[in-house]
Amino acid sequence: MQKIIRGKRYNTETAHLCGDREYGDTAEERAYEALFQKRTGEFFLYGKGGVKSKYRKEVSLNNWAYGEEIIPLTDTQAKEWAETYLYPEDYQQFFTVEEPEETGKKIQSFSLSGDVIAKLTKLSRKHKMSRSKIIEDLVRKAD
Repeated sequence: MQKIIRGKRYNTETAHLCGDREYGDTAEERAYEALFQKRTGEFFLYGKGGVKSKYRKEVSLNNWAYGEEIIPLTDTQAKEWAETYLYPEDYQQFFTVEEPEETGKKIQSFSLSGDVIAKLTKLSRKHKMSRSKIIEDLVRKAD
């Protein structure tokens, strides 16, 4: 699905799927949600569902049909969704997890291009390591 919202393009075909979930007891209630990250680092939620789901669309007065929607998210909203629905190891691929102070680690933010983020995420999954650990290992090897 593609949609332009407030002058920004959101496309489920080109964005990176962070995680998804399905819920609902009946076909009418069944819904699907997926958290995506754009190459720019922005997050959005794609949702679709039946006539009794929150994604339903009104086609005429009191007549509902299957619907789908793209919802841009702030980083905080994306983190909240991910904390609720993703496994911890998946969450850590997209968001920083604060370590206890005794580890000597500090939180630092960096801006990276979308293709570098995608490669870093791919490496993280392939080697089953956090993105922070991959960066730390690369910097240590560069000495």
